[in-house]
Amino acid sequence: MLFLRTFLMFGFVLFPGFAAAQSDPALPLDPDTRIEVAEEAWLQAIITQPLLVSLGAFPDWSDPDVELTSALRERLKLLNRKVFSNRQWREHWIDQRRSAAELASLYAERVSAGGGQGARETAARQAGAKDWAVLAEAKISNQDAYLISIETERDSVEERLESTLGSSAWADPDAQRRPSVLAVGATPFEERAARIAELRLREALQIDGRALAVLELKLIQQQVKSGAALEPALKRDVELSHDEHRIAKEQQLSSDAEWSRRWRSIVTAAATKAKAIEQELHLNGLRLHSIKLDLSLAESQIAYRDRKQSEVEVEIQDAEAFSGWMRAVLTTARQTAPRVIGVLLLIFLAGRLALWTVRRVTATLVKVVEDDDPDHVSAAEQRANTIATVVRGIGEITVYFVAFLVALDVVGIDTAPILGSVAILGLALSFGSQNLVRDFVNGFFILVENQYSVGDWVKIGDHEGD
Repeated sequence: MLFLRTFLMFGFVLFPGFAAAQSDPALPLDPDTRIEVAEEAWLQAIITQPLLVSLGAFPDWSDPDVELTSALRERLKLLNRKVFSNRQWREHWIDQRRSAAELASLYAERVSAGGGQGARETAARQAGAKDWAVLAEAKISNQDAYLISIETERDSVEERLESTLGSSAWADPDAQRRPSVLAVGATPFEERAARIAELRLREALQIDGRALAVLELKLIQQQVKSGAALEPALKRDVELSHDEHRIAKEQQLSSDAEWSRRWRSIVTAAATKAKAIEQELHLNGLRLHSIKLDLSLAESQIAYRDRKQSEVEVEIQDAEAFSGWMRAVLTTARQTAPRVIGVLLLIFLAGRLALWTVRRVTATLVKVVEDDDPDHVSAAEQRANTIATVVRGIGEITVYFVAFLVALDVVGIDTAPILGSVAILGLALSFGSQNLVRDFVNGFFILVENQYSVGDWVKIGDHEGD
């Protein structure tokens, strides 16, 4: 066999035309050469193995020291490498199946032609090639089941990672959702309203937490399903790896020393691979056990959320009861009534004093310009009466408006929206009543420039009067 291979190599080097003729599929090769080429292709397909990727030990994601997002990302990378590796292994076994089947057919031709010397050895190799082709077919089928389970776990881990990244809003609520801190000396009414707002926030957080726990449970269930589907594929892979080692061992026992030597490394590699797959089966059992623990924790988390939500709902019903509100209102009234009444009285007195001051100032303004002649009203007296009337009207309106706003603030009504509404209303009126605003401004200039006063006889256009 070695002599034949050496002879062929020298022929290819010394006679290129001969090599081209042998590579031409139109020219038939002799049976021994065809078997030689097929054996080389088969052994080369066996030796050229892709990398065997292990999923390793399953991380304990319930450990508080483990950062879940990073662990999920690392797991996702490992699963992607595993998927790629298993696809390479599938192609690897497809090549072996094709090579072994072709070689078994060639061996069958030699046996049927009466192999003569070495017929027993050829029959043994034929049986080995057939067994290897059957093994390769079983490996390909098992790789398909393997890939489905691994891709299922990869998808569930990816969804779990997305849900974990999306849960940060629940883990750290926005400041707008947090209850405001009550000021010192808050009334029972304010305390009850704040308590209800806090309970509503707690209820919303529990609802969000339960939704996340349900999603987590669903994804963990998918991982349990994937691990359960992977276990029989691994067990089958262990059986096939032992078959691979057995067949390789049988070929190593060949009486052909060169053939036996070439199978020695294959036997060693098959034994190593069998141990690695057995270890992977053991690790899958540990992973499945860890995932089931996560499943139990997720179920208990949902039960906890349900219980806390029920407790919060009971507290909300009690806090929002009509009797509770009435007690809060009465208690607030008893506590704040003396202070509110006292402040309102002070506002009333201050308002009265402000009105008296406005009227006193306008009366003084008129008295200063009087000339003690009741039968004649001078221009200065007319101007003073006009300005005094305007000042008194504006002063009284201002006093009433300020007193009203202060009184509302004392009883606990927020005046900021009222002021905002008044400003918007004033702006709208200024746009919608431009003529009225123009007349108001013109009237102001009439007073300032003293164009005419109350009591003057005026003629404007076709109209005249006092």
